[in-house]
Order: sequence, then structure tokens, then C-alpha cells
Amino acid sequence: MGHNTTGTGDTGGLSRRQYLTGASIGAVAASVAVTGCLGGARDENTIVMTGDTDFEGAMRGDDADASIQEALWDAGLDDDITVEVQASVDDTDQRMQQYQSTLQAGRSPPDIFMMDSGWTLPFILREQTTSMTEVLPNDVLERVEEDYLDASLETARHPQTGELHAVPLFPDFGTMQYRRDLVEDAGYDTSDWDEDPPSWEEFAEAAADARDEAGIDFGYTTQAASYEGLSCCTFNEVMTTWGGAYFGGTDTLFEAGERSITVDSEPVLDSIRMMRAFIHGDDDPHALDGYPEIAPSTIVQWTEEEARGPFAAGNAVMHRNWPYSIGISGAEEEFGEDLGVMPMPYAVS
Repeated sequence: MGHNTTGTGDTGGLSRRQYLTGASIGAVAASVAVTGCLGGARDENTIVMTGDTDFEGAMRGDDADASIQEALWDAGLDDDITVEVQASVDDTDQRMQQYQSTLQAGRSPPDIFMMDSGWTLPFILREQTTSMTEVLPNDVLERVEEDYLDASLETARHPQTGELHAVPLFPDFGTMQYRRDLVEDAGYDTSDWDEDPPSWEEFAEAAADARDEAGIDFGYTTQAASYEGLSCCTFNEVMTTWGGAYFGGTDTLFEAGERSITVDSEPVLDSIRMMRAFIHGDDDPHALDGYPEIAPSTIVQWTEEEARGPFAAGNAVMHRNWPYSIGISGAEEEFGEDLGVMPMPYAVS
């Protein structure tokens, strides 16, 4: 991929090219950023990046003196160079399609773009991104390699060369959030759940008992709509707690091409049967025995916020979501100390 090497002519500050080199470390997405320098921005002194809607506000700031743009100038970026943030759609599937259309059409902006870690490899394999070895100084690249989480870095590596094509912004991982007060009122000890979660069987029993004891509608809410979040995350989490996987072991997790397909293995099927029991109860002929009905059938239409709604309203006991929702539900005016958070329950250990 070509690079725009246009500078400002002022050797006392950072040129556009130098900024792209440094900014690559900060441009990121839901979990990982794919950085592409596509050449020829609309203005040779404008760096165009895309990101979530809150990036624009952070870049400019309500107070110009406190903006990121101002901080960049103070740090040595040429005064002629500005960073323009284009807000992209929040939905990860739509965001991927938007970037794909932009890159395939050869349009120049963005120079740097946010990308969900679930979509990085196809862009890397289509050679639509830039190796970080070409744009990051060695000391910065070494810091990324040494200090960042390996699991996040692996989603940004070229499967054949091992080179990084993106830099993680923040790790996102599934958490099981629950109403500690309701679960304990139902007779369960949650004192060690934050580090040692219960089995799925105990989890389901606690969710059902606490729901019935409190007289609310749902024991469990999660995201099960037909979208990228189901395949990459919510179902994948459940499947792996049973010992299942899409493509065998972790050694083939990020490979492209020929590899074993293991979605028809017994652990994967058991995880599906358990989720079916959560929706229909174990009387369903295709459900796994021993697991009560705790979730509404509407979870197959829910993404993050739809699933969070009943929990936030006090109408669900357990709720799977990302860390962002912990701060919301854990606020003093919401559940406060009555909110519990634990890792995913397990089926096999």
C-alpha cells in the first residue's frame, strides 16, 4: 500500500508522514485498529481517521486548549497539520462493509481507521493495510510487542509473515454480570464468584431460583442476534467453555486456508443444546437435560443494548456483556455494590 510522503516543509515539527508514523499506535478500534495509509488525502496536510462517534469530540474538545489536536501541536506536530475524525457507524458489521467499499473503490481517506478485531485478518490478507514495520519506529514497535496483550496482538498479525498490521486500543472481553443481592437472597454464596465462577449448571439454577424468588421476568439475558458478535464472541465463549472450537486447537486459530472444521464435535453440539435449554427448557427434545429455562426467546434478536435493557431495568438476574456496561450498572444510582461481575461459567475444566 502506498504512503503519502508529503511534508509541510517545516523541519522544526512533525511532517504529515511522521505523524502517520506516530499516530499509527493510537488509531484503533473496538478491540484492534487496522491502520492504512492510502495516499493522497483530500488535503495534503490533513490526516483523516475514522472512529467511534466520541472520537470527534475528544479530538476537538469543548475547550480547544484541552483538545487532543491542541496536545498534538504542543507535542511537536506542525501547526499546518490537522487531524480530521470521521465518525463511522457503531454497528461492527456495517463498519466493516463501509471500509471494504471505501478501500475497494480506491478512495484515499481514511489514512487510519478503527476496526473490530474480528474483521482484521481479511483486510490484512487482501493487502489493504500497512505493516507496522514500515511506519512505526523500532522502539515503539518493541514496546507494543512486549507490553500489549498477546491475544489482542494475534488478531492484528499477518498469518504468514507474523508482522503487525494494527495496534490494539483496548481489550474487550465477555463478562457475566449479575444481581448479587438477588442471587444471595435465593440462598447462593457468591463470595468467590469474581475469581472462581460456578459451572453452567449451578449458574442456571441460581438464575432460575433468583428470578422466581424476586418475581421478575428473566434469569438471563445475552446477545444472540445473527451478527458478528454472535459468532466471534457470545457463542464462541459458550462453545469454548464446553471444550469446543470452530477449527480445532488454538494453534490453528488465526490460520487462513485448509484446517480442520470441528463445529460438529460433541462439545460444540452440547453448548448449543444448553443454550436451547436456556430458551425452551430441558423438556425440548433437542435441549440438554438438567438445564432450566432462564432466557427469553427474544435473545435471538438482541445485540448489546437490547440485552442490557431488561437487566438495567431490574428485570433480569444475570447478564452477559462487555466491560463498558459494568460502569453503567455499577454506578451508585443504579445497582452499586449489588452488582456482581464474574468470568464466564464453565462446563468442563
